[in-house]
Amino acid sequence: MSADSLRLGLAGLGTAGRSVVQAIDKVLGYVFAAGADTRKEALEQYRGKHGISVFDSVADMCRSKDVDVVYVATPNPLHAEHAIIAAENGKHVIVEKPMALTLDECDRVIAAAEDNHVKVMVAHTRSLNPPIRKMREI
Repeated sequence: MSADSLRLGLAGLGTAGRSVVQAIDKVLGYVFAAGADTRKEALEQYRGKHGISVFDSVADMCRSKDVDVVYVATPNPLHAEHAIIAAENGKHVIVEKPMALTLDECDRVIAAAEDNHVKVMVAHTRSLNPPIRKMREI
């Protein structure tokens, strides 16, 4: 890990989370530092396999001084809540699509990021795939 690497905490250690872990080692400037999930077996698996800090709540992980960025990969109904918790704890946020389930929730996520001077980004992981690019072109 270089001194300027951002330490990523992964909220949700399920299917979406696994793809984040596979990609993180290929992205310069990030290191996989922590994970949060309500499933004890997932926490034990990730701690053993990746040597990361694990938390049984997203809020506890977001309070950690060892996390700079939170990647929200929890179930869709929890995206806004977890993104807001991360922002309120001064963490930059990458949130899986959809960002939230309502426009009001989206507005609350954006406001939390602005109020806490952090960045929020929606992770559209397929945006450069040929079919998606073709749809954009059409």
